[in-house]
Amino acid sequence: MHSQGGDNSRSRGRFLLFPSRYVRFGNPQISICKELDGRERGFSDEGMRYITSELARELSSCAPEIDLVEVIFASDAMFYIVLDNEADLTNVRSRLPGVIANCVAGYCLEKNFDRPDWRNWRERETPACVPIRRGPVFGMISGTRTPISMPSVSACTTSGILVKDTKEQHFLTVAAHCIGRGDPTAYFSLSTGQMQPIGRAVAQVPFTDVALVDLKRTDFHQQLFLNTGHALPVRRLLGENPNDQLDWNHMVRFRSPAANDLDGVIVAKSARPKINPFNIDEPFQCVVYHWAFTGQVEDAGDDDMAPRPAVGTSGAAVVNNKGICVGLFDHFISQGPWAGFSVILSASELVKAGYRLASGDVLDTWAKVPASLR
Repeated sequence: MHSQGGDNSRSRGRFLLFPSRYVRFGNPQISICKELDGRERGFSDEGMRYITSELARELSSCAPEIDLVEVIFASDAMFYIVLDNEADLTNVRSRLPGVIANCVAGYCLEKNFDRPDWRNWRERETPACVPIRRGPVFGMISGTRTPISMPSVSACTTSGILVKDTKEQHFLTVAAHCIGRGDPTAYFSLSTGQMQPIGRAVAQVPFTDVALVDLKRTDFHQQLFLNTGHALPVRRLLGENPNDQLDWNHMVRFRSPAANDLDGVIVAKSARPKINPFNIDEPFQCVVYHWAFTGQVEDAGDDDMAPRPAVGTSGAAVVNNKGICVGLFDHFISQGPWAGFSVILSASELVKAGYRLASGDVLDTWAKVPASLR
Protein backbone atom coordinates (compact mmCIF):
# COMPACT_ATOMS: atom_id res chain seq x y z
CA MET A 1 0.00 0.00 0.00
CA HIS A 2 1.38 3.39 -0.99
CA SER A 3 0.33 6.96 -0.55
CA GLN A 4 1.46 10.01 -2.47
CA GLY A 5 0.83 12.10 0.68
CA GLY A 6 3.33 14.94 0.73
CA ASP A 7 3.96 17.20 3.69
CA ASN A 8 1.43 19.79 2.54
CA SER A 9 -1.33 17.21 2.16
CA ARG A 10 -1.05 15.54 5.54
CA SER A 11 -3.83 17.67 7.02
CA ARG A 12 -6.24 16.00 4.60
CA GLY A 13 -5.47 12.53 5.90
CA ARG A 14 -3.75 9.63 4.20
CA PHE A 15 -5.08 7.52 1.36
CA LEU A 16 -2.83 4.51 1.92
CA LEU A 17 -0.44 3.52 4.67
CA PHE A 18 3.05 3.76 3.14
CA PRO A 19 4.15 6.97 1.35
CA SER A 20 5.82 6.82 -2.07
CA ARG A 21 6.16 10.46 -3.11
CA TYR A 22 9.81 10.70 -2.05
CA VAL A 23 10.75 7.14 -2.98
CA ARG A 24 13.03 6.48 -5.96
CA PHE A 25 13.18 2.89 -7.18
CA GLY A 26 16.49 1.15 -7.75
CA ASN A 27 17.66 -0.69 -10.84
CA PRO A 28 15.37 -3.73 -11.37
CA GLN A 29 18.25 -5.51 -13.12
CA ILE A 30 20.30 -5.54 -9.92
CA SER A 31 19.08 -8.12 -7.39
CA ILE A 32 20.58 -9.31 -4.10
CA CYS A 33 19.60 -11.89 -1.47
CA LYS A 34 17.86 -13.98 -4.12
CA GLU A 35 17.78 -16.99 -1.81
CA LEU A 36 15.24 -15.18 0.41
CA ASP A 37 11.63 -14.32 -0.42
CA GLY A 38 9.68 -11.68 1.50
CA ARG A 39 6.57 -11.72 -0.68
CA GLU A 40 4.65 -14.06 1.62
CA ARG A 41 5.67 -12.97 5.11
CA GLY A 42 8.11 -10.78 6.97
CA PHE A 43 11.63 -11.63 8.05
CA SER A 44 12.94 -12.58 11.46
CA ASP A 45 15.25 -10.16 13.29
CA GLU A 46 18.24 -12.23 12.19
CA GLY A 47 16.93 -12.17 8.63
CA MET A 48 16.79 -8.36 8.70
CA ARG A 49 20.33 -8.19 10.07
CA TYR A 50 21.54 -10.45 7.27
CA ILE A 51 19.78 -8.48 4.51
CA THR A 52 21.06 -5.17 5.88
CA SER A 53 24.60 -6.52 6.03
CA GLU A 54 24.39 -7.75 2.43
CA LEU A 55 22.96 -4.44 1.20
CA ALA A 56 25.64 -2.47 3.03
CA ARG A 57 28.28 -4.65 1.37
CA GLU A 58 26.69 -4.12 -2.06
CA LEU A 59 26.43 -0.34 -1.65
CA SER A 60 30.05 -0.07 -0.53
CA SER A 61 30.95 -1.58 -3.89
CA CYS A 62 28.49 0.02 -6.32
CA ALA A 63 27.99 3.43 -4.63
CA PRO A 64 30.68 3.99 -1.98
CA GLU A 65 29.94 7.72 -1.84
CA ILE A 66 26.55 7.23 -0.11
CA ASP A 67 25.82 6.26 3.49
CA LEU A 68 23.19 3.68 4.40
CA VAL A 69 21.07 4.87 7.35
CA GLU A 70 18.29 2.31 7.68
CA VAL A 71 16.65 -0.60 5.85
CA ILE A 72 12.85 -0.75 6.28
CA PHE A 73 10.84 -3.75 5.13
CA ALA A 74 7.09 -3.11 5.15
CA SER A 75 4.01 -5.31 5.07
CA ASP A 76 3.42 -4.28 1.44
CA ALA A 77 6.42 -6.51 0.61
CA MET A 78 8.59 -3.54 -0.30
CA PHE A 79 11.95 -2.33 0.97
CA TYR A 80 12.31 1.35 1.82
CA ILE A 81 16.03 2.09 1.96
CA VAL A 82 16.90 5.25 3.90
CA LEU A 83 20.08 7.01 2.79
CA ASP A 84 22.00 9.95 4.20
CA ASN A 85 20.67 13.37 3.16
CA GLU A 86 23.78 14.01 1.05
CA ALA A 87 22.89 11.22 -1.40
CA ASP A 88 21.91 12.31 -4.93
CA LEU A 89 19.19 9.81 -5.78
CA THR A 90 18.79 11.03 -9.34
CA ASN A 91 22.38 10.25 -10.28
CA VAL A 92 22.93 7.14 -8.18
CA ARG A 93 19.68 5.19 -8.50
CA SER A 94 20.77 3.29 -11.63
CA ARG A 95 23.55 1.69 -9.58
CA LEU A 96 21.36 0.68 -6.65
CA PRO A 97 19.74 -2.76 -6.23
CA GLY A 98 16.11 -2.60 -7.30
CA VAL A 99 15.20 -6.05 -6.04
CA ILE A 100 16.06 -7.38 -2.58
CA ALA A 101 14.93 -10.83 -1.42
CA ASN A 102 12.59 -10.95 -4.44
CA CYS A 103 10.89 -7.70 -3.34
CA VAL A 104 10.93 -4.22 -4.88
CA ALA A 105 13.38 -1.78 -3.30
CA GLY A 106 12.91 1.99 -3.22
CA TYR A 107 15.24 4.65 -1.83
CA CYS A 108 14.57 7.81 0.16
CA LEU A 109 16.45 10.27 2.37
CA GLU A 110 16.61 10.57 6.15
CA LYS A 111 15.11 14.08 6.01
CA ASN A 112 11.77 12.54 4.94
CA PHE A 113 11.39 11.19 8.48
CA ASP A 114 10.46 13.47 11.36
CA ARG A 115 12.84 12.15 14.02
CA PRO A 116 13.08 13.65 17.52
CA ASP A 117 15.97 16.07 17.99
CA TRP A 118 17.52 13.97 20.74
CA ARG A 119 17.89 11.04 18.35
CA ASN A 120 20.05 13.01 15.91
CA TRP A 121 22.86 13.79 18.33
CA ARG A 122 22.61 10.47 20.17
CA GLU A 123 23.27 8.59 16.93
CA ARG A 124 26.61 10.38 16.57
CA GLU A 125 27.95 9.06 19.86
CA THR A 126 30.75 6.53 19.73
CA PRO A 127 30.00 3.27 21.58
CA ALA A 128 33.01 3.23 23.91
CA CYS A 129 36.72 3.91 23.96
CA VAL A 130 37.53 0.51 25.43
CA PRO A 131 37.73 -2.88 23.70
CA ILE A 132 34.57 -4.84 24.44
CA ARG A 133 33.46 -8.21 23.15
CA ARG A 134 29.73 -8.25 23.88
CA GLY A 135 27.11 -6.90 26.26
CA PRO A 136 26.52 -3.31 27.38
CA VAL A 137 28.90 -0.39 27.58
CA PHE A 138 29.35 0.41 31.25
CA GLY A 139 29.87 3.96 32.39
CA MET A 140 28.50 5.65 29.26
CA ILE A 141 24.99 7.06 29.13
CA SER A 142 23.91 9.12 26.09
CA GLY A 143 22.13 11.72 28.18
CA THR A 144 25.37 12.69 29.89
CA ARG A 145 26.61 14.21 26.63
CA THR A 146 24.22 16.99 25.73
CA PRO A 147 25.01 19.40 22.87
CA ILE A 148 25.22 22.33 25.27
CA SER A 149 25.54 22.67 29.02
CA MET A 150 22.36 23.54 30.86
CA PRO A 151 20.68 22.87 34.21
CA SER A 152 18.86 19.58 34.65
CA VAL A 153 15.17 19.36 35.41
CA SER A 154 12.87 16.47 36.28
CA ALA A 155 11.09 14.85 33.35
CA CYS A 156 9.02 11.69 33.36
CA THR A 157 9.84 8.53 31.44
CA THR A 158 8.31 5.09 31.77
CA SER A 159 10.55 2.31 32.94
CA GLY A 160 10.70 -0.63 30.59
CA ILE A 161 11.40 -4.06 32.00
CA LEU A 162 13.54 -5.76 34.59
CA VAL A 163 16.34 -7.81 33.06
CA LYS A 164 19.19 -9.89 34.42
CA ASP A 165 22.59 -10.76 33.05
CA THR A 166 24.48 -14.03 33.17
CA LYS A 167 25.72 -13.17 36.67
CA GLU A 168 22.11 -12.76 37.90
CA GLN A 169 22.58 -9.01 38.33
CA HIS A 170 19.28 -7.17 37.89
CA PHE A 171 18.77 -3.94 35.95
CA LEU A 172 15.76 -1.80 35.08
CA THR A 173 15.66 -0.46 31.52
CA VAL A 174 14.91 3.24 30.92
CA ALA A 175 15.29 5.65 28.00
CA ALA A 176 18.96 6.69 27.92
CA HIS A 177 18.23 10.15 26.49
CA CYS A 178 16.25 10.93 29.64
CA ILE A 179 19.25 10.46 31.91
CA GLY A 180 20.40 13.86 33.13
CA ARG A 181 23.85 15.30 32.77
CA GLY A 182 26.06 14.61 35.77
CA ASP A 183 23.39 12.82 37.83
CA PRO A 184 22.26 9.49 36.36
CA THR A 185 19.80 8.86 39.19
CA ALA A 186 16.36 7.35 38.55
CA TYR A 187 13.45 8.15 40.87
CA PHE A 188 10.08 6.61 41.60
CA SER A 189 7.22 9.10 41.82
CA LEU A 190 5.34 8.49 45.09
CA SER A 191 1.65 9.25 45.55
CA THR A 192 2.66 12.12 47.84
CA GLY A 193 4.46 13.79 44.96
CA GLN A 194 7.88 13.04 46.40
CA MET A 195 10.52 11.25 44.35
CA GLN A 196 12.27 8.25 45.85
CA PRO A 197 15.67 7.30 44.39
CA ILE A 198 15.66 3.70 43.17
CA GLY A 199 19.10 3.43 41.58
CA ARG A 200 21.61 4.84 39.12
CA ALA A 201 22.04 4.30 35.41
CA VAL A 202 25.31 2.41 35.08
CA ALA A 203 25.35 1.10 31.51
CA GLN A 204 23.97 1.51 28.02
CA VAL A 205 23.26 -1.08 25.34
CA PRO A 206 25.45 0.04 22.38
CA PHE A 207 23.76 2.06 19.61
CA THR A 208 20.39 2.04 21.38
CA ASP A 209 18.44 4.40 23.63
CA VAL A 210 18.44 1.81 26.43
CA ALA A 211 20.12 2.64 29.73
CA LEU A 212 20.35 0.09 32.53
CA VAL A 213 19.57 1.20 36.07
CA ASP A 214 21.27 -0.68 38.90
CA LEU A 215 18.47 -1.06 41.44
CA LYS A 216 19.16 -0.65 45.14
CA ARG A 217 17.04 -2.45 47.74
CA THR A 218 13.92 -2.39 45.58
CA ASP A 219 11.52 -5.30 44.99
CA PHE A 220 9.61 -5.65 41.73
CA HIS A 221 7.32 -8.01 39.86
CA GLN A 222 6.34 -7.94 36.18
CA GLN A 223 2.75 -7.12 35.26
CA LEU A 224 0.90 -5.62 32.30
CA PHE A 225 -1.26 -2.51 32.23
CA LEU A 226 -4.21 -4.25 30.54
CA ASN A 227 -7.94 -3.76 31.21
CA THR A 228 -8.55 -7.48 31.51
CA GLY A 229 -9.54 -7.63 35.15
CA HIS A 230 -6.40 -9.52 36.10
CA ALA A 231 -2.66 -9.05 35.91
CA LEU A 232 -1.09 -10.79 32.93
CA PRO A 233 2.59 -11.50 33.59
CA VAL A 234 5.31 -10.74 31.09
CA ARG A 235 6.61 -14.19 30.21
CA ARG A 236 9.78 -13.49 28.24
CA LEU A 237 11.55 -11.27 25.76
CA LEU A 238 11.16 -11.65 22.02
CA GLY A 239 14.28 -13.51 20.93
CA GLU A 240 14.70 -15.67 24.00
CA ASN A 241 13.12 -18.38 21.86
CA PRO A 242 15.31 -18.76 18.73
CA ASN A 243 12.17 -19.41 16.65
CA ASP A 244 10.53 -16.10 17.57
CA GLN A 245 9.18 -14.02 14.70
CA LEU A 246 6.79 -11.09 14.78
CA ASP A 247 4.33 -11.44 11.90
CA TRP A 248 2.54 -8.63 10.10
CA ASN A 249 -0.65 -7.19 11.64
CA HIS A 250 0.44 -8.36 15.07
CA MET A 251 -1.34 -6.37 17.79
CA VAL A 252 0.79 -4.88 20.55
CA ARG A 253 0.17 -2.60 23.52
CA PHE A 254 2.33 0.19 24.91
CA ARG A 255 2.87 -0.83 28.52
CA SER A 256 2.83 2.52 30.25
CA PRO A 257 0.40 4.39 32.52
CA ALA A 258 1.00 7.40 30.26
CA ALA A 259 -0.01 5.57 27.08
CA ASN A 260 -3.77 5.47 27.80
CA ASP A 261 -4.18 1.81 26.72
CA LEU A 262 -2.67 2.60 23.33
CA ASP A 263 -2.54 -0.32 20.89
CA GLY A 264 -0.61 -0.59 17.66
CA VAL A 265 -0.30 -2.92 14.68
CA ILE A 266 3.10 -4.16 13.51
CA VAL A 267 3.36 -3.24 9.83
CA ALA A 268 7.10 -2.91 9.21
CA LYS A 269 10.55 -3.82 10.50
CA SER A 270 13.87 -2.09 10.07
CA ALA A 271 17.58 -2.44 10.79
CA ARG A 272 20.15 0.32 11.24
CA PRO A 273 23.77 -0.61 10.41
CA LYS A 274 26.41 0.47 12.88
CA ILE A 275 30.19 0.17 12.94
CA ASN A 276 31.63 -0.57 16.38
CA PRO A 277 35.44 -0.56 16.01
CA PHE A 278 35.82 -1.52 19.65
CA ASN A 279 33.85 -4.76 19.40
CA ILE A 280 36.46 -7.38 18.63
CA ASP A 281 34.04 -10.16 17.77
CA GLU A 282 31.43 -8.23 15.77
CA PRO A 283 32.55 -4.80 14.47
CA PHE A 284 29.59 -4.51 12.06
CA GLN A 285 26.25 -4.56 13.86
CA CYS A 286 22.64 -4.09 12.79
CA VAL A 287 20.12 -2.79 15.33
CA VAL A 288 16.57 -4.03 14.65
CA TYR A 289 13.34 -2.07 15.20
CA HIS A 290 9.65 -2.88 14.82
CA TRP A 291 7.28 -0.29 13.35
CA ALA A 292 3.77 -0.08 14.78
CA PHE A 293 0.98 2.03 13.33
CA THR A 294 -1.34 3.42 15.99
CA GLY A 295 -3.78 5.32 13.79
CA GLN A 296 -4.02 8.49 11.73
CA VAL A 297 -2.74 11.60 13.45
CA GLU A 298 -3.71 14.01 10.66
CA ASP A 299 -5.82 16.90 11.95
CA ALA A 300 -5.36 15.64 15.51
CA GLY A 301 -3.03 18.48 16.51
CA ASP A 302 -2.05 18.32 20.17
CA ASP A 303 -5.26 16.58 21.21
CA ASP A 304 -4.59 14.26 24.15
CA MET A 305 -6.87 11.67 22.55
CA ALA A 306 -4.80 11.48 19.34
CA PRO A 307 -3.58 7.93 18.65
CA ARG A 308 0.04 8.55 19.61
CA PRO A 309 2.24 7.63 22.61
CA ALA A 310 1.89 10.35 25.22
CA VAL A 311 4.74 12.32 26.72
CA GLY A 312 6.38 10.08 29.30
CA THR A 313 6.08 6.88 27.26
CA SER A 314 9.76 6.91 26.27
CA GLY A 315 11.41 3.59 27.07
CA ALA A 316 8.13 1.79 27.78
CA ALA A 317 7.85 -1.93 27.10
CA VAL A 318 5.65 -2.94 24.17
CA VAL A 319 3.97 -6.31 24.64
CA ASN A 320 1.53 -8.64 22.92
CA ASN A 321 -1.49 -10.43 24.40
CA LYS A 322 0.62 -13.50 25.16
CA GLY A 323 2.82 -11.58 27.57
CA ILE A 324 5.84 -11.45 25.27
CA CYS A 325 7.77 -8.19 25.38
CA VAL A 326 8.44 -7.45 21.71
CA GLY A 327 10.53 -4.35 22.41
CA LEU A 328 11.00 -0.94 24.01
CA PHE A 329 9.40 2.22 22.60
CA ASP A 330 12.06 4.37 20.94
CA HIS A 331 10.36 7.30 19.18
CA PHE A 332 7.21 8.42 17.38
CA ILE A 333 7.02 10.11 13.96
CA SER A 334 4.51 12.90 14.46
CA GLN A 335 4.44 14.63 11.08
CA GLY A 336 5.47 14.28 7.47
CA PRO A 337 4.76 11.36 5.11
CA TRP A 338 5.54 8.76 7.78
CA ALA A 339 3.37 10.31 10.50
CA GLY A 340 1.62 7.88 12.82
CA PHE A 341 4.40 5.30 13.10
CA SER A 342 5.95 4.30 16.42
CA VAL A 343 9.46 2.88 16.19
CA ILE A 344 10.20 0.16 18.76
CA LEU A 345 13.61 -1.26 19.57
CA SER A 346 13.37 -5.05 19.24
CA ALA A 347 13.74 -6.96 22.50
CA SER A 348 16.09 -9.28 20.66
CA GLU A 349 18.73 -6.56 20.98
CA LEU A 350 18.67 -7.07 24.75
CA VAL A 351 18.93 -10.82 24.25
CA LYS A 352 21.93 -10.34 21.93
CA ALA A 353 23.55 -8.17 24.61
CA GLY A 354 23.28 -11.06 27.07
CA TYR A 355 20.08 -10.27 28.99
CA ARG A 356 16.97 -12.22 29.90
CA LEU A 357 13.71 -11.20 31.49
CA ALA A 358 13.70 -11.13 35.30
CA SER A 359 10.76 -10.85 37.67
CA GLY A 360 10.04 -7.22 38.44
CA ASP A 361 7.49 -4.44 38.65
CA VAL A 362 6.86 -1.58 36.23
CA LEU A 363 7.36 1.86 37.72
CA ASP A 364 6.55 5.35 36.52
CA THR A 365 10.18 6.46 36.66
CA TRP A 366 11.63 9.95 36.72
CA ALA A 367 15.12 10.97 35.61
CA LYS A 368 16.90 14.30 35.50
CA VAL A 369 16.98 15.40 31.87
CA PRO A 370 17.90 18.69 30.14
CA ALA A 371 14.79 20.67 29.26
CA SER A 372 15.59 20.79 25.55
CA LEU A 373 15.55 17.00 25.29
CA ARG A 374 12.17 16.29 26.84
